[in-house]
Amino acid sequence: MRQGFDHQYGHYAWGIDYNTFMIPHNAPVPFHVYDWHRNEKPIREAGYSTDLIAAEFERVIESQSAEKPFFIYVPFNAVHGPIDVVPRHTEKFSPRDAALKCYDDAVGRILEAIDKKGFRENTLLICTNDNGGLTEQSNKPFRGTKNTTYEGGVRVPCIMRWPGKLKPGTSNNSMMHVVDLFATLVNLAGGKLKQERRLDSLDMSDAIFHNQPSPRQEIIFEVTGSVRIPTIRQGDYKLMGQKLYDIKNDPGEKNDIAASHPELVKRMYARLMKVDKERPPLGEKPLLMRPALPYVYGLEENKNPPAWLIKAVKQARSKQPQSWPKGKTPWPQAPKNIEK
Repeated sequence: MRQGFDHQYGHYAWGIDYNTFMIPHNAPVPFHVYDWHRNEKPIREAGYSTDLIAAEFERVIESQSAEKPFFIYVPFNAVHGPIDVVPRHTEKFSPRDAALKCYDDAVGRILEAIDKKGFRENTLLICTNDNGGLTEQSNKPFRGTKNTTYEGGVRVPCIMRWPGKLKPGTSNNSMMHVVDLFATLVNLAGGKLKQERRLDSLDMSDAIFHNQPSPRQEIIFEVTGSVRIPTIRQGDYKLMGQKLYDIKNDPGEKNDIAASHPELVKRMYARLMKVDKERPPLGEKPLLMRPALPYVYGLEENKNPPAWLIKAVKQARSKQPQSWPKGKTPWPQAPKNIEK
C-alpha cells in the first residue's frame, strides 16, 4: 500500500512455503520469517497460496466499476521454490509441474472473474515473469539460468489478452523491458507521465498494438556489485562482461564475437560503466545476518506481532540449521564459469 495501492494481499518477498507462508531460505538469513499479509497486517489463513491469491482477486474484481480505470497486480509465488506439498494434480505430474498446473487453474479463475464481471472487452490482461527458470533445461533454446544474464535468465514470455485490440495467436518480438509496462498502462488509461524524476519506462503502445518499431533500443541488465555479470544490450548486441553476442543471429549465445568488434565493445562497456556510477554503494554483504530478522516481513508489522505468529516462527526456526558450511549459502550462488 505504501507503493500507491488501495489494497494489498499476499507476500512481500520471495520463496515462501505455499502452505505455511514462511520463507525457509530467506537470504541472507538462515531463519524462517512469516510473510502473509492483508493491507500490511499479518493474517492467519489456511490454504494453498496459489488458490488463496486467485480467490482474493475474485473478491477484489467484484468491487471494481467499469466507470473508472483500475490496475490490479497479482504476484503469484508459483512456481518458485520451495515446492513441497501440492494439493492436487500430483497423480499426473511431478510436484513442480503440479504446482504449475495449479497456477494455470488460478489464471483460469482470473479470466473467468473478469469475463463474469463484464470487463472482458475493455481489460488488458498481461501474464509475464521476472526471470528465467532455475535450470537450463527449462529455458531452452536459450542459454543460462535465472542467476545469469544470458537470454535464458532474462528473456521471458509475455502473454497479453485484449479482445478486439490484440488478435489471438499473434506474436511480437519487439525489444521490451518490464518497466515499460508503467508508461504503456498509464497512457492506455488516459493518465499523464509528467513527473520530476526521469522515467526509464517507455510507452510500448504502438509496438504492441500497431506493429510499429519498439522505441526501446537499450536494456541494462546488471552493473557491478551483484552476483550477475555486468550486462548491457543495445539493438541486436549484448555485452556480458567482455563477451559480445549477436542476439538476433545467435540467440543461443554460443559465439563470442568481441574480438571482431573491439570498437563496439569499447562503446558499450563505456555506457555500462557510466550507468554503473549511478548505483549507490552496496556495502558489505555477509553470508549470515546476526541477529536474525524479526518474526514477520514489514517494519510496522514487527512492532507488535501476534502471539500465534511468534509461536509458529519459533517452532519453525528450531528445526533449521543454525550455521552454514564455509562457501555455502541458503540462496543461489553467482555463476563461476563466466569471465568478468
